[in-house]
Amino acid sequence: MTRLYYRGMAEENGKPKIGRNARLLGVRPAIDIDVEQVPKEWLDEQGYLRPETERNSSEESVTVAIRNTKGMSVSLSIEGLPPFRKPPKFGGTGKDPLWQIDDSKIVGDIEAVQDSPTHVSILPSATMLLEKYETALAQTQSEWEKV
Repeated sequence: MTRLYYRGMAEENGKPKIGRNARLLGVRPAIDIDVEQVPKEWLDEQGYLRPETERNSSEESVTVAIRNTKGMSVSLSIEGLPPFRKPPKFGGTGKDPLWQIDDSKIVGDIEAVQDSPTHVSILPSATMLLEKYETALAQTQSEWEKV
């Protein structure tokens, strides 16, 4: 069975606008996603956090997105969205269009995890470079359809 996720987001060129804002396709570091500065050598060549036994320290640090329970918020239903996140035609007060994406499009470096009866967080699949997580979210842009 198809599982859809919903999110109100600003539009740009017929698709959700990408960025670091609650109204955009993305996350706000240290608000929507926990981040931490770590030595660059703690990450492997692909940008994933190495096991503790393989970590070396260095002067140069990078920002990583921590894999926990936080991520980009989506809803399992239009009714589950807060009024300020859905447009008036859906009974809300939001000024942005409503978008939907099929669960099957959430792949690779991101994962959808239901954390309440109506809410899902799109998380990094592992602790990784913040840039890598943000890129994975941005790569879903073409998969979102306006409701």
